[in-house]
Amino acid sequence: MLEVRGITKAFGARVVLRHVSFEAKRGGCVALLGPSGIGKTTLLRIVAGLERCDEGTISWDGKLLTSPHGSIPPDQRNLSLVFQDLALWPHMRAWKHLEFVLRGRGLSRKDRISRCNTMLGVLGLSHRQNAHPGEMSGGEQQRLALARALITDPSLLLLDEPFANL
Repeated sequence: MLEVRGITKAFGARVVLRHVSFEAKRGGCVALLGPSGIGKTTLLRIVAGLERCDEGTISWDGKLLTSPHGSIPPDQRNLSLVFQDLALWPHMRAWKHLEFVLRGRGLSRKDRISRCNTMLGVLGLSHRQNAHPGEMSGGEQQRLALARALITDPSLLLLDEPFANL
Protein backbone atom coordinates (compact mmCIF):
# COMPACT_ATOMS: atom_id res chain seq x y z
CA MET A 1 0.00 0.00 0.00
CA LEU A 2 1.12 3.55 -0.77
CA GLU A 3 0.66 5.85 2.19
CA VAL A 4 1.03 9.60 1.70
CA ARG A 5 0.84 11.46 5.02
CA GLY A 6 0.79 15.23 5.48
CA ILE A 7 2.89 16.13 2.46
CA THR A 8 3.65 19.83 2.27
CA LYS A 9 5.86 21.47 -0.35
CA ALA A 10 6.64 25.11 -1.00
CA PHE A 11 8.72 26.81 -3.64
CA GLY A 12 9.82 29.98 -1.89
CA ALA A 13 6.73 31.69 -0.50
CA ARG A 14 4.38 29.70 -2.77
CA VAL A 15 2.94 26.63 -1.05
CA VAL A 16 1.86 24.14 -3.72
CA LEU A 17 0.98 21.21 -1.45
CA ARG A 18 -0.44 21.59 2.05
CA HIS A 19 -0.86 18.50 4.25
CA VAL A 20 -1.84 16.12 1.43
CA SER A 21 -2.75 12.64 2.66
CA PHE A 22 -4.19 9.54 1.00
CA GLU A 23 -3.73 5.80 0.70
CA ALA A 24 -3.66 3.63 -2.40
CA LYS A 25 -4.01 -0.11 -1.96
CA ARG A 26 -1.94 -2.50 -4.06
CA GLY A 27 -3.78 -3.10 -7.33
CA GLY A 28 -5.81 0.06 -6.81
CA CYS A 29 -5.90 3.34 -8.64
CA VAL A 30 -5.87 6.92 -7.40
CA ALA A 31 -6.51 9.92 -9.64
CA LEU A 32 -5.37 13.41 -8.73
CA LEU A 33 -7.67 15.97 -10.30
CA GLY A 34 -7.55 19.74 -10.35
CA PRO A 35 -6.51 22.79 -12.34
CA SER A 36 -2.98 23.45 -13.53
CA GLY A 37 -0.52 24.67 -10.95
CA ILE A 38 -1.98 23.08 -7.82
CA GLY A 39 0.83 20.57 -7.29
CA LYS A 40 -0.27 17.30 -8.92
CA THR A 41 3.01 16.85 -10.78
CA THR A 42 5.00 18.00 -7.76
CA LEU A 43 3.31 15.33 -5.64
CA LEU A 44 4.14 12.63 -8.20
CA ARG A 45 7.75 13.85 -8.29
CA ILE A 46 7.90 13.60 -4.49
CA VAL A 47 6.49 10.06 -4.53
CA ALA A 48 9.05 9.14 -7.21
CA GLY A 49 11.89 10.63 -5.16
CA LEU A 50 12.73 13.39 -7.64
CA GLU A 51 11.68 16.18 -5.24
CA ARG A 52 11.91 16.48 -1.48
CA CYS A 53 8.93 17.38 0.65
CA ASP A 54 9.05 20.03 3.38
CA GLU A 55 6.77 18.05 5.69
CA GLY A 56 5.16 14.62 5.78
CA THR A 57 6.07 11.08 4.83
CA ILE A 58 5.53 8.60 2.02
CA SER A 59 5.65 4.85 2.58
CA TRP A 60 5.26 1.86 0.26
CA ASP A 61 4.29 -1.45 1.85
CA GLY A 62 5.36 -0.11 5.23
CA LYS A 63 8.79 1.01 4.03
CA LEU A 64 9.52 4.72 4.47
CA LEU A 65 10.42 6.21 1.08
CA THR A 66 10.37 9.93 1.80
CA SER A 67 10.46 12.30 4.72
CA PRO A 68 11.85 15.81 5.18
CA HIS A 69 14.95 14.21 6.74
CA GLY A 70 15.87 11.90 3.90
CA SER A 71 14.64 9.58 1.24
CA ILE A 72 15.40 6.40 -0.65
CA PRO A 73 16.92 7.24 -4.06
CA PRO A 74 14.53 7.00 -7.03
CA ASP A 75 16.36 4.04 -8.59
CA GLN A 76 15.81 1.97 -5.42
CA ARG A 77 12.02 2.48 -5.26
CA ASN A 78 10.84 -0.06 -7.88
CA LEU A 79 8.43 2.42 -9.39
CA SER A 80 8.06 4.08 -12.76
CA LEU A 81 6.90 7.57 -13.66
CA VAL A 82 5.56 8.58 -17.05
CA PHE A 83 6.17 12.30 -17.28
CA GLN A 84 3.66 14.71 -18.76
CA ASP A 85 6.23 15.73 -21.39
CA LEU A 86 7.18 12.03 -21.84
CA ALA A 87 10.95 12.68 -21.41
CA LEU A 88 11.87 10.56 -24.43
CA TRP A 89 15.47 10.70 -25.61
CA PRO A 90 15.44 12.14 -29.16
CA HIS A 91 18.66 10.39 -30.23
CA MET A 92 17.45 6.88 -29.32
CA ARG A 93 15.29 4.63 -31.45
CA ALA A 94 12.16 3.18 -29.82
CA TRP A 95 13.67 -0.26 -29.21
CA LYS A 96 16.76 1.28 -27.60
CA HIS A 97 14.59 3.26 -25.12
CA LEU A 98 13.33 -0.02 -23.74
CA GLU A 99 16.60 -1.90 -23.86
CA PHE A 100 18.40 0.97 -22.09
CA VAL A 101 16.20 0.81 -18.98
CA LEU A 102 16.73 -2.95 -18.74
CA ARG A 103 20.53 -2.65 -18.68
CA GLY A 104 21.99 -2.97 -15.25
CA ARG A 105 19.21 -5.28 -14.10
CA GLY A 106 21.22 -8.44 -14.59
CA LEU A 107 19.28 -9.67 -17.62
CA SER A 108 21.05 -11.45 -20.43
CA ARG A 109 21.03 -9.82 -23.87
CA LYS A 110 18.64 -12.55 -25.05
CA ASP A 111 16.19 -11.75 -22.21
CA ARG A 112 16.42 -7.99 -22.89
CA ILE A 113 15.69 -8.55 -26.58
CA SER A 114 12.75 -10.81 -25.77
CA ARG A 115 11.23 -8.38 -23.25
CA CYS A 116 11.69 -5.39 -25.56
CA ASN A 117 10.07 -7.15 -28.50
CA THR A 118 7.19 -8.37 -26.33
CA MET A 119 6.53 -4.91 -24.87
CA LEU A 120 6.63 -3.24 -28.29
CA GLY A 121 4.13 -5.82 -29.52
CA VAL A 122 1.80 -5.38 -26.55
CA LEU A 123 1.64 -1.63 -27.14
CA GLY A 124 1.36 -1.89 -30.93
CA LEU A 125 4.78 -0.44 -31.67
CA SER A 126 6.60 -3.38 -33.25
CA HIS A 127 6.50 -1.71 -36.65
CA ARG A 128 8.05 1.46 -35.11
CA GLN A 129 10.91 -0.21 -33.23
CA ASN A 130 13.57 1.60 -35.30
CA ALA A 131 11.89 5.02 -35.23
CA HIS A 132 13.22 7.97 -33.28
CA PRO A 133 10.62 9.79 -31.13
CA GLY A 134 10.56 12.73 -33.57
CA GLU A 135 9.43 10.34 -36.31
CA MET A 136 6.50 9.06 -34.23
CA SER A 137 3.01 10.44 -33.74
CA GLY A 138 2.05 11.86 -30.35
CA GLY A 139 0.12 8.70 -29.50
CA GLU A 140 3.04 6.49 -30.49
CA GLN A 141 5.38 8.58 -28.34
CA GLN A 142 3.05 8.19 -25.38
CA ARG A 143 2.82 4.45 -25.88
CA LEU A 144 6.63 4.32 -26.02
CA ALA A 145 6.85 6.23 -22.74
CA LEU A 146 4.35 3.78 -21.21
CA ALA A 147 6.34 0.82 -22.56
CA ARG A 148 9.52 2.24 -21.04
CA ALA A 149 7.77 2.59 -17.67
CA LEU A 150 6.18 -0.87 -17.75
CA ILE A 151 9.12 -2.92 -19.03
CA THR A 152 10.80 -2.99 -15.61
CA ASP A 153 7.64 -4.48 -14.03
CA PRO A 154 7.38 -1.75 -11.37
CA SER A 155 5.47 -2.23 -8.12
CA LEU A 156 4.02 1.26 -8.50
CA LEU A 157 3.23 3.14 -11.72
CA LEU A 158 2.87 6.93 -11.59
CA LEU A 159 1.26 8.59 -14.60
CA ASP A 160 1.31 12.35 -15.20
CA GLU A 161 -1.33 12.94 -17.91
CA PRO A 162 -0.12 9.98 -19.99
CA PHE A 163 -3.24 9.65 -22.13
CA ALA A 164 -3.59 13.22 -23.41
CA ASN A 165 -2.81 12.30 -27.06
CA LEU A 166 -4.18 8.75 -27.16
